[in-house]
Amino acid sequence: MKCGDIALESSHTIDKIIEEISCFPDDTVFKTNTYFLRLHLLIPAFLPAYGYTLVKLFAVKNNKLVEPNFNNIEAGEGFLENRFIRVEVNKKGKVNLFHKESGKIFSDIHNFQNQADRGDTYDFCPINSENETNTILQPKSVETMLLEKGPVRGCIKVSYIFELPKELDSENRDVRSGETVNFIIEKKIFVLWDTPFVEFETRVHNNVKDNRLRMYARVPFHTEHRVRRKVLYRKKSNKRSAT
Repeated sequence: MKCGDIALESSHTIDKIIEEISCFPDDTVFKTNTYFLRLHLLIPAFLPAYGYTLVKLFAVKNNKLVEPNFNNIEAGEGFLENRFIRVEVNKKGKVNLFHKESGKIFSDIHNFQNQADRGDTYDFCPINSENETNTILQPKSVETMLLEKGPVRGCIKVSYIFELPKELDSENRDVRSGETVNFIIEKKIFVLWDTPFVEFETRVHNNVKDNRLRMYARVPFHTEHRVRRKVLYRKKSNKRSAT
């Protein structure tokens, strides 16, 4: 919620938001840009041992059932769209975003960058022959699949196969080895029926040593903040999964 230059965090609890609002005069007008709320419901129900119970929720207005309107999501081969945004995936696997309100197109918004790493457990150390420009990954093959097409959510799965050096050269750790292996990345793109943003879920099948992988987003402005997310690492299957 916003009031002039004062912002109220929508992630706060309802009690916290009410406490913050109560500090303003009675004639204050608030405008909210929150599109959804997360609610915790406590419902009495019979739950058999090792079983489950189905609970149906209905919207009621003036003692009449209100049918939900989820006709705001469109999904097809290579695109997801709601009333706020349209996401397209081309044959090369590049993701473009069209923001309807501003009319802006954000091209190639979800790339991957892979750099050789000759550092130790604690420090990243690039090799001299690489920079951030020539390490953007170009896929050897791309496969797209429409997984969900509404009514609440649309989802496209994009599978990439990249060809990367297996490791650093054993005699000269300033270059990568000549042996290459397939490096597989799978990502799911989600668009919900009434939200103005797109979500990504990425899974990496990592069989390459001595490297650093980062997601790279092209945007026409400078960012003021950095956000880091934890990476789930599975030692047995040698896979990394991140959102």
